[in-house]
Amino acid sequence: MRRLLTGALLLPLALGMGMGALPTALADAPADSVTYDTFDSVTYNPEGPGGTELPVTRAFAFVTPAGAPLDTTSFTVQPGEAAAVDNHNGCVVAPGEAAYAGRTAWVRFDPAVDGQLLVRAITPGYDSVMVLHQTPDVTWGQADLSTLQNTECASNDPDAGNETIGSCNGVPCLPVGAGLVYYMQVGGRCPSSTDPSTCTRPDVPGGSTRIEIRFVPDDSDGDGVPDTEDQCVGGLPGDVNAAGCPDQDHDGLADTDDACPTAAGNPDPPFDGCPEGPVPPDPDGPVDVTIVALDGDRFNTQDVRVNLRLNWPQGATSAVASNGDGAFRPIPLQAVVPWELEPSPKSESREVKVVFSGAVPTERDRDTITLDPVAPRLAESFLVRTASGWNLALKMTDDRSGVLRVRVLDGAGGSIAGRVFCSPGSGCRLVREDRFKGLDTRPRTAVVQDAAGNDRRVRLVARQSSCSGNERTVLSKLNVGRLGCFFVGERVTRSEAREYDWADAELRLKRLSTRRFRVQRLVS
Repeated sequence: MRRLLTGALLLPLALGMGMGALPTALADAPADSVTYDTFDSVTYNPEGPGGTELPVTRAFAFVTPAGAPLDTTSFTVQPGEAAAVDNHNGCVVAPGEAAYAGRTAWVRFDPAVDGQLLVRAITPGYDSVMVLHQTPDVTWGQADLSTLQNTECASNDPDAGNETIGSCNGVPCLPVGAGLVYYMQVGGRCPSSTDPSTCTRPDVPGGSTRIEIRFVPDDSDGDGVPDTEDQCVGGLPGDVNAAGCPDQDHDGLADTDDACPTAAGNPDPPFDGCPEGPVPPDPDGPVDVTIVALDGDRFNTQDVRVNLRLNWPQGATSAVASNGDGAFRPIPLQAVVPWELEPSPKSESREVKVVFSGAVPTERDRDTITLDPVAPRLAESFLVRTASGWNLALKMTDDRSGVLRVRVLDGAGGSIAGRVFCSPGSGCRLVREDRFKGLDTRPRTAVVQDAAGNDRRVRLVARQSSCSGNERTVLSKLNVGRLGCFFVGERVTRSEAREYDWADAELRLKRLSTRRFRVQRLVS
């Protein structure tokens, strides 16, 4: 069974760290520590997806926890390892002197960058031998003992104690390289230094064993990025990106490639290191500014105070606006921004321009609205009482936004009639004429409103008819304020027949010829 030892510490090792300052492991050794007895079954590298081995690229340290040491008393020398055959459990420790190990434990380490290594076997209960082997880079679990090369050997302490390789006053100093895998082999010293076969005898020592490893990548410029990954010379630790290039805003993009080197942002195009900015109200919609009156009208306003509805491009971080005069001032990037138009004593069109800037190319938009501070006029009014009731004719005008509606009120201010002529933005007419016939209640006031919301209240004055007792008062359909007096049986012209509202006066016309008509009573 293969076992990955998780929880390795990736630590920035100070060059003065002594042997007594051991890092604390993040995970215990495997409960089935016998797994260490099998070559290439345990790696000290960090764990990747699916239980794979991740090569080490940064400063690294791990030690078997003191509370969970390995117990090698039942370990063996496996086939292919015996010194008598392949010499993979022994080494020369001095001229003419060899050291062999039995009950061996194996740990693998795979650096992905060049650096300095320190390994140590902590065996307080027995005399140990430690051998460091190397082999060309191979996937974990697929290595073969036959490819191993002995690199270093340690058997310095003749009694129970520790064996260390690659320590220079407690600092890792054994050069190791990317492209190679290293195996630490630890076992009890065999009874004979000349007879490897003694490594299988039952009196080979074993017991509590801990294995420590420390690795420091080569970093000639001291920026914390290994030389094999460093694409820039110089730089301060913590102020470079993964490639070792200066990155003062720490967004991963080198300052030389960063469009906003002092503000952390998105390193991907189109932001190129600049902040993405706030999310627009409609990320998929076009860049837009819409002027909206306080009452929600998008076409007309009676007040210089309006709202700007914005939709900015993703990546914009600032915006400025102008009343079309070139004098821009900053506005917040938000869905609705209060704004004031340039005032005017008369009705005029007003334009607002907005420019969005940031990580993306500058974009702009503009919109217009009609500023109409002038109330509409009641140009003419005609109120008269006829046989059918009160009749009211009105002619209303506006200078810009158009006549929107009219309301007719009684003496108490109650509404007795009214008309809506259009909706804002639909092209309300500047001149409107309207009539209200047969009203039971006398109209007292007319209220005219334009599309911008301006009101005009006008008191209505009734006109007395000048018709004699036998004549009927008839209102003109073509001219506000004109009425005619006609008696039953009177002859009228074709133009008179067209102009007057005969039915309103309870009259009708009988054709006498193509040009002449006679007035008659309307028979119901």
